[in-house]
Amino acid sequence: MNQYWFYILDGERHGPVEPEEMLRLVRDGRLGPDDLVWNPDMGDEWLPVSKVPALSVAPLSAAPGTSPVRGATPNARLMRQALASLRGRWATAVGAALLYGVITNGLSVASEFGGESWKAAGTLLDLIVAFFISGPMAFGWSRFFLLTSRRENPDLKHLFDGFKLYWKTIGATLLMILFIGLALIPAFAAGVVGAVGLAMLDDTALFPLGMVLFLVLMLASLVPAVVVSLNYSQVFFVLSDQPRLGPATALSRSRSLMAGYRWKYFCLGWRFFGWLLLGILTCGIGLLWVSPYIMTTHGRFYDDIRMPEEDLP
Repeated sequence: MNQYWFYILDGERHGPVEPEEMLRLVRDGRLGPDDLVWNPDMGDEWLPVSKVPALSVAPLSAAPGTSPVRGATPNARLMRQALASLRGRWATAVGAALLYGVITNGLSVASEFGGESWKAAGTLLDLIVAFFISGPMAFGWSRFFLLTSRRENPDLKHLFDGFKLYWKTIGATLLMILFIGLALIPAFAAGVVGAVGLAMLDDTALFPLGMVLFLVLMLASLVPAVVVSLNYSQVFFVLSDQPRLGPATALSRSRSLMAGYRWKYFCLGWRFFGWLLLGILTCGIGLLWVSPYIMTTHGRFYDDIRMPEEDLP
């Protein structure tokens, strides 16, 4: 592969580029398997990356000259790979975000514009949605963008795949709520102790110091809940790949996958802070694009840390 390469991206022709640069574009996910490439050895025919053996052997999550290493892909590259996966799939992804938002948040938003009776009914419906619908919908949301991250073409009906595993998704959701709730007990205790302490220091010179200590104590007490949340962040991805697992086993598998990668996932979340802020500043409209970007990146993260022996559908 010693010829210069050309490629077509977003309808524009680029090149020539060196062979090493071409491999890097594939590894980074900037060129997807359906993007057209050409070099003089190929005659007059442009071919997709997936049909060119010299390029298809370049693993997306490996650095040049190395074999793929579990969890080794930098977060910035995962984000680029997510954008590459979304190329040509944005319309369906935004449609999925809109449909998911309407189903999971539509009732609570509508209740805010009604009278007291409608608000009471909206609160009741919110509880019903939270218990009976949120788990299956969260599974469908995760599965849709896991397939998207793998450059498949899921349709909107995949958002409802969780209802095929209804009791498993409900069980997994309840277990996660239980474990996160238990992890919040230190925060609750710290809040009570801090409130009592601040009340005793009220109108004293030590009150500002007490307030600082209280905030530090609260932040420290939230660490267990954050760790538990990170542990179980991959549950629905795991169930998507292995639907025969029970809820408890799926939680255990997620915890095993996240061992050693919690900090990386935490930092990945912070990379989207600016995007989320931008989405909020656009009255939530921008979130229709930001949410698919985040979820597709999370799908790439899952595949990056997924153990080699994990079964795919």
